[in-house]
Order: sequence, then structure tokens, then C-alpha cells
Amino acid sequence: MAKRSTKAAAGAGRKRSRKEDDADENANFFLVDDDEAKNRQQESEEDEEQQETAEQKRIRLARAYLEDLRAATQGGDDEDDADGAAAAAGLDDDELAEKLRQDALEAQGRLQRRLAHRLLLPQQPAAAATSSSSSSSRSSSVLYGSGRFSRAHRLSPTALALTADEAVAFTVSKDGSILKWDVETMQRTQLVRPGSKAAKAAAAAAGTTADWVQKGPRMNATSSLLAAAVSSDGRYLAVGGGDKMVHVFEAGSGTHVQSYPGHRDQVSGLAFREGTHTLYSSGFDRTVKIWSLDDGAYVDTLFGHQAEVFALDAARAERVVSVGHDHTCRLWKIPEESHLVFRSPSMAQYAVSYVTGNEWVSGGADGSLQVWNTMKKKPQSVYRNAHVSRSSGAAAAAPADAGPDAAAAADADAADAAVAAGLPSKGSWSTAGVDTPGWIQSIAACKGSEIVASGAGDGFIRLWAVQPSRHGGAGSLKPVGALPAAGFVNGLALGRSGRLCVAALGQEPRLGRWGRVGNARNGLLVHRWELADDGASDDE
Repeated sequence: MAKRSTKAAAGAGRKRSRKEDDADENANFFLVDDDEAKNRQQESEEDEEQQETAEQKRIRLARAYLEDLRAATQGGDDEDDADGAAAAAGLDDDELAEKLRQDALEAQGRLQRRLAHRLLLPQQPAAAATSSSSSSSRSSSVLYGSGRFSRAHRLSPTALALTADEAVAFTVSKDGSILKWDVETMQRTQLVRPGSKAAKAAAAAAGTTADWVQKGPRMNATSSLLAAAVSSDGRYLAVGGGDKMVHVFEAGSGTHVQSYPGHRDQVSGLAFREGTHTLYSSGFDRTVKIWSLDDGAYVDTLFGHQAEVFALDAARAERVVSVGHDHTCRLWKIPEESHLVFRSPSMAQYAVSYVTGNEWVSGGADGSLQVWNTMKKKPQSVYRNAHVSRSSGAAAAAPADAGPDAAAAADADAADAAVAAGLPSKGSWSTAGVDTPGWIQSIAACKGSEIVASGAGDGFIRLWAVQPSRHGGAGSLKPVGALPAAGFVNGLALGRSGRLCVAALGQEPRLGRWGRVGNARNGLLVHRWELADDGASDDE
């Protein structure tokens, strides 16, 4: 009996343990089911986020922006919460609509000031004062007019970047040097990037590099820099060139932050998206690349150009315009992952700058300036021979779609004076012809206005006003004035105030050595002027 009871007790214990195990398994089963359901829900939410289209993203951001505006209106009156709630409930639709309109115009770059008729350009020295046959007798006051010039860089500067507050400028050159300028005092400091000549010289001075490893006095093409850009908040500086990398610095301190590899050929253009730290770069490898400096990472590569890309520009919207040797301008729509092709009737395009969010100006090797609009595949207008001296035998500078006027005649007279002012009187133009000085090297637009500046090798920085067309938007270009600048204007920037022009001048052109202006010097040129008072509002 005892054995039977013992066996029964053991069997009952085994049954209880089996039941407990089954209960634990059932509990774990339900827990696993709950975890799987949560994972599936999270995956579905992530899939929905990933499947959000660009249009849905715009609608979501617009709704969030409206909510922020209403919340700001509600919090505007802290003294009386009841009155504030009542004001929020009855929000003035007209005020909200006006606020939205102003923000939209600013985002599109269409909130413009009319400044062309207010420019008070300084009087330049008379050209007759330089009629001497000896080019060495020409003073800097004639070569650079009323502008302030400071000599720098051993080889020709190739690009320039100006901060939004117009206080600091950066220049880069073919010798690989990077200079930071105080625009007011013209004092400069040098920034050092890894692998540059300055970095190697510092290493040699510290005794870490053998003498036989050091480079000679002239650096090779891989050490040159061709592009520079500074973010709209003045925090980051980006430079690039022959080493196929994009180098990023802290603009304030000059500290090197990071170098981004990725291009397979020289980096030829850099631009920041306005209001962000998103950087766009172009190169001779026919690509445009996107970088996020906040994340410190590569984002995407845009393919489409059939030849080298020479320059690009970006505005506030997620769109980039680039020009290159394939005779095209290409407008890249980043969210839509597409681009538009605008074919130029002239030769290769070497410079480009946004005027508004949907309009830009480009310049080519034939000396023409072209105005473009996203709604038209052909240029809105073409101003031919914009930088060719008439007395050199070339045709008079004139817009291709407009007759001559008083402003064009004044500009032609200024072009005639360029020869007497001494511009390429001492240069090697025989290999390219007399029109070579008209090759457009740089273009800059004054943000929020219709003023555009262009530079070549004819010895002047030309100022233009973008005239409205009959159907609205940008139309033709009208000459406004000219500022003396001896040499090749390889980099240009206009201050947002409309009172400042900064240029990087060199003896040689930006992308080659096919020409040389012997009486020019490498350095930075600053021109300033005033604006006349205007009682009417400048905003359109």
C-alpha cells in the first residue's frame, strides 16, 4: 500500500508539473504574440512613413506650420488668458494670409527690393590719365578705381565666399591656400587643410617630415582649390578642388571639421542650401552630390550631365541649378528625384547664380549672359558680348532681344575706356583670339533684389538689373554700371545690403592657364557704394 501511495503521489506531482509547464508555455505564447503584434505595428508605421510622398510631406508640414502660427497667436497675450483665447478663436484671416504670403515669397526668393535706380556708384579715375605707353606707370587707383585691393595668394584665386553679414570673406587659389578676410580692415589669416602645402610646411617645421619628401615651390594640380561656399548662418566653410574631396571648416575659428571623399574628379562647385547646413557639390566627374553637415554624412548623388560640371547654385527651396560643358543648365528637384534640362544656344556655361527661386542667370565662354526661367526651356533673354571691348574689333555689347538704349550706350563707352584703363594690354591672347577677355568667369546676385554682377577678363565688374518681362518674372538684362577690376574676376559676391561687391582677382583664369594679364595682381578687391533715398517701398 505504501508503494502504491508513493507512486500515486509521484504521478500527481508529475501531472501538476506538466500542467504548470503548459500554463507557462501558454503565458509565454501570449506574450510572444503581443511582442509580434507590437513589432508588426511598428513596421507598418515605419512603412507608412517611408511611403510618404513629397506632396504628402508638403501637406503635413503646411498643417504643422499653420498650427505653429496659431499657437504663437494664442501665446501673444499673457496678461489676459481669456482675451487671448478669444483672439485665437477669432484669428484674423487677413493677417494670417499676409504672413503666409510673406513667408512664401521669402522662401521662393520673390520678395525683392528694386535697387537699380538707387545705386550711387563712385566716380572712377579718368581713363585719359593712363594714356602712357608704359603699362608699369598705371597706378592701382586706375586699375581698381575707388575700390580697396589687397594682394594675396601666390597663384591666382579661383573662388570666393562672403558671409551674410558682409563682415568676413574667404578666398581659395590654385596654390591650395585658404584665406579668411576681414572685409572692413582687409586683414587676413590662413586656414590649413590636411595634406596642403601649409600643413606639410608646419609638419616639416616640427621635424616630422624629411627634407627630401617636401614638395617643390610649385604645387601640382591635385593641390589646387576651385570652389568655396559658406553657410547662411556663417558657421561652416566648405572648399574643394583637385584632391577630389570636400573639406569643411568651422568658419569662425578656422578649425578643420571633416573631409568628405566621393568625387572621382576635381570638385568644381559648392553651394549651401539657404537656411540649412545641406551642402551641394559638383565636379568634373559629371555628378552633383548632396551632403548633410549636421549628420556629417553623404546623402545622395545626382546623375545627368554628359560632361564636366563647372558651377552650381542653391536657394532656399530644395532645388539646385548646375551648368557645365555639355551646353546645358540642369535644375535638380531633390524631393521629386527628377531634373529639368535647359539647353543653351551658346557655348559651354561656366557660371550661374539664382536671382529668385525660379529664375537664374548663367554665363558662358562666348561672353553672353542668359536669363532663365523654370517655365521655359529656352533663355528668357540673351545679352551677347557682355564683356567684350568694342575697340578690340568685337561687336558692340547688346541684348539679343532688345534694341540699344541710353544705358547700353553708356556701358559701351565704359567698355571702350577699358582698353585705355589698361586691361589686357600685357597678356597672351594670341592662342584664343581677341574675344578671350569676354569669357564669363563668375556671376553673383544680390539676394532679394534684381541686381546681378558678372566678371570676366576685360578689366571691369559689370552690374546689371534684371528687368521684368511682359508676362511677369525675369526678362532682359539692363546695364547699370561698371567697376574697375584688373585681371580675371574668378570669384564674385554681392552683399545683401546692396552696397558691397567683393571680387577675387587673378592673373590667370579660374579653370586654366590659357591667358595671363601681366599687369594684374592676385588678391581681393572690395568696392562699396551708397543707395539713394527712396520714399516708396522697395518690396514687390
